[in-house]
Order: sequence, then structure tokens, then C-alpha cells
Amino acid sequence: MENLAWLLLDSKRSATRLSAGAGEHKINPPGEQLAYPPGRLLAKLDLASYNSALLQVNPRRCNAGGILYKENNSVAKMKAALQMYTLGSMSEKDFLGTCRKVAQIGYHGIELLDMRSALPADELRAKTAEMGLTLVGAHVGFENLESNLPAVLDYYTRAGLSSITCPSMPKNRRQSGADWAAAARKLSDIGAACRQRGVTLAYHNHDFEFQKFDGKSGFDILLANSDAQNLKLELDTFWVKAGGEDPVAYLNRHAARVALLHAKDMAAGSPRRFAPVGSGILDWKALAAAAEKANLHWWIVEQDNCYETPPLEAVRISLENLKKMALV
Repeated sequence: MENLAWLLLDSKRSATRLSAGAGEHKINPPGEQLAYPPGRLLAKLDLASYNSALLQVNPRRCNAGGILYKENNSVAKMKAALQMYTLGSMSEKDFLGTCRKVAQIGYHGIELLDMRSALPADELRAKTAEMGLTLVGAHVGFENLESNLPAVLDYYTRAGLSSITCPSMPKNRRQSGADWAAAARKLSDIGAACRQRGVTLAYHNHDFEFQKFDGKSGFDILLANSDAQNLKLELDTFWVKAGGEDPVAYLNRHAARVALLHAKDMAAGSPRRFAPVGSGILDWKALAAAAEKANLHWWIVEQDNCYETPPLEAVRISLENLKKMALV
């Protein structure tokens, strides 16, 4: 369940603050009447939301005639995962040791590159679970999804994953609008097979998806020619911005298709550079609000190039900034 904060106002304009945390139902503080905060913007909920929230928190001491409100400035917190690509050669040389360091920094999950040749699925699942890391997904290339799908699904379902992402579109499949349409249909078919195994297939964008063919972007063609149930999106905030779009607006526009979110910041100035989350020009508070509307649960931090900063330090900064912004 999302972390929510509610105010139940009775006829005397006093309020009981209620909270529903993940995996728990409680009144916090139990039954305490709080003074209505003057000037606090509150959004009145409709009856369905009112009843739903009452069921969520199971309040026993609330005035039955009260009116339930949700605070406009409360954003449900998400958890932070790390795309292991960020740690490059460290992860290649010592994957499990690197995962241990990621967990020690404070990340709750990781997103994998294709691990099938590196570690048995059962060992991957057990070792990462021991570290307290959730496997939120894995990147598997288009060609492997097309030619080795049964083996891919066997491995990742055994490892306990429920999400696989196609990380990019091969260059020979994106030379024209017709190429994009054909690739979309193929990914949709692959996604249908994934769904039969309880796995969600997503597509991860860069900036080339925003190149237009007869007035339509590759991204638009991809979405129009694939089944929304079979192919979801892993939206990369940096690359949406690099492609000339607003990541917040794009996430809001395609909320129903977005299953995963790559949290990737862009440094100010030129030339274009990657930056730790919260140290660049993207609006993370607005992205958090859009992510909540899209019912997303993970910030998947990735920094394609950390430049002069050691990668472990860069990902630590990203997590600390998310904490400072109260987004995890």
C-alpha cells in the first residue's frame, strides 16, 4: 500500500491524522485530535475515495460525520533501486560483492543487465535476497528476446523477476516509420508470450525514439503499433529531456503505459552531461507527483557516465539527494 497521510475533519474543524503505511493499517497518533492547520491546502475527496481511505486505515475513533481530505503536499514515497550498468566494470568483476556495497549504501533493489551467463538463477535470487535487495527487473536485448525467449523467461522467472525490459532498439530496426511499426508488432508478440509466464515486458527509451517519420516520432509509432497490455514503457527521464520532451509531461501523458522509471538527471549547461539525481536540472518533485499518479513504486537510479566521480560515490549522492527531497 502507498504511504498516505490523511486528515479527517469533524464538524468542529478538528482533525484526526491517519496514516496507512506499506503493509500496515494504523491511526497515527491513535485517536489524537489535531488542530486544523490554517492555510493548509486540502483537497476534498469524493465519496468513493473517502470510503476507500476509511477501509485502508480502519479508523475506530473517527467522527462518522467527518469529511476526509488528502493533503495536497503529500507525495507517496517510492523505494530506490539501482541499475547495475552504472557500476560497469565493478559489477562485471565482482557482481555479488558490488551488490553488497549497493545494499550497504541504502538501496533496496537493483535492476540487472542480462545475468544468464554470470550466475545461476537460484543463486542470484538467494544471494540478493540475503542482502535485502529486490530484483526489480532485468535488461535483455531485442535479439535475445526474439531468438531465445523461452530460455530468458525460464531463467528470470526462476530468479523471481516479474519484469523484463528491452533496453534499446537496434539501429537496423529504426531506419524508417515502417521499421518502427514492425519492431513494435514484434515486441508486442514477445510481450504477449511474457504475460503468459507472469512477466511484464517494457521498452526503455533513449533520445533517438523522438526522431520523426512523416510527422510521427518513433515513440509514437511504437506505442500505436503495440498492444498496451503486452508492451509497457520504462521511461528514462534524462533521455526524454534529451529528446526534446518534458519528462513530467511525458510521464503524465503515458502514465497508463509506464511500468518502470529510470531516475536519471541532466547537468546544467553544455555539453550535455549526466548528473547524480537531484544535482541537475530535472524537477524531481514534479516527477514524484507524476510517478505517484502512474502508481510507480521504484526510482531506478542510473547514471550512464559518472565522469570524474567514482561510480559508487555518484550513486550514493543520488540516494542521499532523494532522501533530502523526501522522495524515498
